[in-house]
Amino acid sequence: MLRKKLWLAAALLLLTLGAASAAAQTAPSHKGLIVFSRAKADGLRSSLFTVAPDTRQLRRVTRARGWDWFPAWSPDGGRIAFARASRSSLDLYVVGANGKGLRRLVHTRTNEEWPTWSPDGSTIAFESGSPPLTKPGQKNIDPELWVVGADGHGLKRLTNNNLQDVSPAWSPDGKWIAFVRVVKGNHGRIWIMSGEGRNAHSLGLKGGEPAWSPDGTQLAFAHARSGVGRETADLYVANVDGSGLRRLTHERVGVVSHHPSWSPDGRSIVYMSRRGLWTIGANGRSARPLTRSSTEDLDPDWLKPALPNANG
Repeated sequence: MLRKKLWLAAALLLLTLGAASAAAQTAPSHKGLIVFSRAKADGLRSSLFTVAPDTRQLRRVTRARGWDWFPAWSPDGGRIAFARASRSSLDLYVVGANGKGLRRLVHTRTNEEWPTWSPDGSTIAFESGSPPLTKPGQKNIDPELWVVGADGHGLKRLTNNNLQDVSPAWSPDGKWIAFVRVVKGNHGRIWIMSGEGRNAHSLGLKGGEPAWSPDGTQLAFAHARSGVGRETADLYVANVDGSGLRRLTHERVGVVSHHPSWSPDGRSIVYMSRRGLWTIGANGRSARPLTRSSTEDLDPDWLKPALPNANG
């Protein structure tokens, strides 16, 4: 009888350990996930999803009546900032990674979009100033860069000029914000400034949508070119001083690859292309599709931990 009880106890222990191991392998984890926006078939809505790069497991985060765009992970992976289309404009929201706790942070009569978190998670930078959604014919308002506290307080303007400042990206150490400055009639150029909006200067790189490498030494970005009436865009990488420019993709005419985001280890980059998400090695090799959709997958952001002593 004692032997039988011991055998049963051992069997139960093995089953418990096996179940725990299986749960550890299949339970969703926020570590290394990519958040993105997936358009609906009607073309009138999009919602936020996450995808695990290794298993390609999808999980829905939001269910929008309109458009949820430009998602950005908080450094701890607990929250996602994004732009949501309201009746008249895009407003800035934050939601928990589990889809709960939705809060609107900023609402104006223009569009708030392209959020990026400070590495300590206390502040969000974003662009604001493009025309409202309901007035496409309205004279363009030059977008500028702003910051707001993650609690919705402390709204502050960082740039103020007659140019277009867009697509901010906070550096991993919290000291710099990369962004795109567009002079009317010209292509955008990559600039950087301090997290307080000072010491802005150009890196001499033509392109848009800059993304910092996890170690803060490089920027990935997209550069568009025209050809036979169709726009084409490729991904590039350069050092943060503008040197060492390298081309990662070589797309055929009409293929637009853009919106890069680095993997946590800095070895890969996820980006938008051909209506889906793709990954490519930081060395420009092994480009492959990550998601497939009958509609379109947009605006990927790969969760990366902040550097030690960021913003310190």
